Amino acid sequence: DLAFVSAAAKRGLVPLPAADVSETVGTGISGTVSGKMFRISQDPDRSRGGISLVMESDEAVVARFSFADTLKEGTADVIRKIAGKGIAVGIITGDTAENARAVFGDLPVKIHADCSPEDKYRIIDEAKKLGTVVMVGDGLNDAPALARAHAGVVFSGTENSAAIEAAGVVILGSEIAKVSELFETSRRSL
Repeated sequence: DLAFVSAAAKRGLVPLPAADVSETVGTGISGTVSGKMFRISQDPDRSRGGISLVMESDEAVVARFSFADTLKEGTADVIRKIAGKGIAVGIITGDTAENARAVFGDLPVKIHADCSPEDKYRIIDEAKKLGTVVMVGDGLNDAPALARAHAGVVFSGTENSAAIEAAGVVILGSEIAKVSELFETSRRSL
């Protein structure tokens, strides 16, 4: 949201209020602005790289948004620390395999790319056959998998109520290192 607001401010644009806003898992978000229906969803042209969204109105593309995916500071260290304890780490993303490898390729993770919410759920379900599964996520598309995992984890800074409702653990703040602390606390508790 902040990226959109910042870009609009730089261009001198004033955000307009939206009405009848609805978000559909795996599909996108839609709403009415000044009496006209708009929908934002994943760009069907996946060749743009990063995260690419389209805004449509009356089946015509009004705008395209592209975002570069980068690791949050400290994420690589947390992944290496967890993997170093013998815990298998996987990345389940709706992004393309190429982009996922560009972001996570140097880390000890199994990458599952181009995943729909149903794919994420299925991957968690399969992983549960091998042992205890902890899912860390924050988006609407993560909610089914968060609920399916033995433990779902989200950060309190997420504005996605479906993810928060689906998770069993909410980490206060957004510091990724807290995930590693959660694992340590859980092991000590057991």
